[in-house]
Amino acid sequence: MKPLPQNLMQDCLESYIYKHTTKSQIIYITVLLAVIACLVALPLINVDVTVQNAGMVRPVNERTEVKASVSEWVDSVYVREGARLQQGDTILRLRTDNLLARQLLLQQKMEDMTRQLSDLGQLAQGNTPHHFASGVRMQENAYYMKRKNELETLLEKARSDYTRNKQLFDNEVISQDEYEQYMYALRKTENEYSSLITNQLSIWQTDKNSLTMNRAELQSSLDQLQKEHEMYYVTSP
Repeated sequence: MKPLPQNLMQDCLESYIYKHTTKSQIIYITVLLAVIACLVALPLINVDVTVQNAGMVRPVNERTEVKASVSEWVDSVYVREGARLQQGDTILRLRTDNLLARQLLLQQKMEDMTRQLSDLGQLAQGNTPHHFASGVRMQENAYYMKRKNELETLLEKARSDYTRNKQLFDNEVISQDEYEQYMYALRKTENEYSSLITNQLSIWQTDKNSLTMNRAELQSSLDQLQKEHEMYYVTSP
């Protein structure tokens, strides 16, 4: 095969370069124009952006449900429908008849215990109050004093009999057995008299301690009733 002439090869190379260079320029210009067109169109493109998040929708003025803590008939209503309330305003009051009856009963018991304790404070020490506050303790003391006076009379007689018969025994007028009978009678009466006082003072002291504890428990019950009394008033939250 013969090589092509030099001038012919030159024409073919220039023709090849020209053809391919022209196509590349067209492609480049086309791509460049497309990029420029996209950049120019960016501000004109609308894109919907959606954001999801958990939340709670609440009204500006909320409805608050108000309930009473106890079930009872309504006694008084202090507001009208649609009235504006402040926190703590009383809306209504329930009937408190049963509650007040219980409270009155406990207060009466409390007052009775207080009167008894006033008397027992002196009786337990062996003293008689000038003015009794409790009728129950006054009756107890009256019975005690009656029994005490009876024993004092018997004791005085037993001492007198013993003294007289001791002299007779010392003078050998009576026998020892007869003398010892009067001696034992005196000791028995003395023991009865001493036991009466000791037992009665012990009873009063025990009653005092018991009533003191009961009154403390009663006061706790009254305090609890006072708290329950507040539950019978419905107030604005």
